[in-house]
Amino acid sequence: MYTIKQIPEDFHVKERMRLQLQPDGLYAFAVLTKKRWSTPDALTALAKACDLPRERFKAAGMKDRDGISEQYISCEGLTKEQVEGIQIRDLSLKFVGYGNHHIGLAQHEANEFRIVVRNLTVPLHPLTWLCNYYDDQRFGGVRPNTHLIGEALLRREFEKAVYILLAEQYPSEPKGYAPVRKQLARKWGKWFLSDIPNVLRTERVVVKHLLDNPGDFQGAFWEIQRQISTLYIHAFQSYLFNEILAEYIEKAGKEAWSEGITGKLPLVDKELPVKIPLVGYDYDPQKDPVADITQEVLVRHGIAPGAFDFQELPFLSSRTIYRPATIPIKAKVSEPKKDTLNPEKLTQSVSFDLPKGSYATFVIDSMFWLSQKKKPKKGEKMEDKSPL
Repeated sequence: MYTIKQIPEDFHVKERMRLQLQPDGLYAFAVLTKKRWSTPDALTALAKACDLPRERFKAAGMKDRDGISEQYISCEGLTKEQVEGIQIRDLSLKFVGYGNHHIGLAQHEANEFRIVVRNLTVPLHPLTWLCNYYDDQRFGGVRPNTHLIGEALLRREFEKAVYILLAEQYPSEPKGYAPVRKQLARKWGKWFLSDIPNVLRTERVVVKHLLDNPGDFQGAFWEIQRQISTLYIHAFQSYLFNEILAEYIEKAGKEAWSEGITGKLPLVDKELPVKIPLVGYDYDPQKDPVADITQEVLVRHGIAPGAFDFQELPFLSSRTIYRPATIPIKAKVSEPKKDTLNPEKLTQSVSFDLPKGSYATFVIDSMFWLSQKKKPKKGEKMEDKSPL
């Protein structure tokens, strides 16, 4: 296999964004550089350091804690001096200017990546086209359940959605959380807020609402931050998208396989000039070039497009959008050299740009599996082009 993010410096992402800057304004814009912080946690830490509500700090992209990221944020009501005066470990802010509007989710144009891939036995070869799947981060990463919560919401099974959110356990989650979730399940409906660590902010918000309003599982979703609650529905849309795209590529003729939370994902390194729907309440099969596959997937899941229209929780309603099946990739791949962190293995550096919403981790995964077609034959030695 291969390893990425073995050390934070192995994974670097930088946002590209055009901002309309003003001489002054209500919002201060800054570039946030972070390491070992997820974007939501970093924004919460900034708010706490400034003794301001969390809602005053906005970001365009959600970056995870593994690696080093540079991303734009807006800070409502702060001055240049206040921004530059914030000091938090593994976080730094560079003031950019002022504006009259806060940064919106997905406002950035693209991301630039520099990734070190380690622990290789077969060299990576560049891609020219990327199958535009959603990668595992979309579905929760260490807690791969965002799409499951979304599915329960679409079925209007609100208690089940809350149970998955609060009590389902995953081995990839930090070890200290398992006893908390086990207790939440065992004492279902008879919780104490003190049982839940402060770091589990969403869980605490949900439990507090249910302690104040017993049995109101639907209402609990009004209390969750909109960026998080809407992600549950978007994650299930993405889950369906992956299934539709996988079936389309399988019929078109796969070249290799990857595998993730959503199952086996067939791969090709060629253009597929079609757009795949993320099904919403206004889905129209007449506009869908792969309608036969889409409708088959919807029937399999027992979900109708109308389910995405939430009268009960209007902010969860989601429309149909279309996403390219493949996107072009211009990647620079270094020659393989000896991996100093993994004896007898190789390492390579890969750099490329991606539009927002596409996944660098899946670029590397696709390169790896498609490169297996070009692996050395048995008995053939792998070339190491590192300096002596």
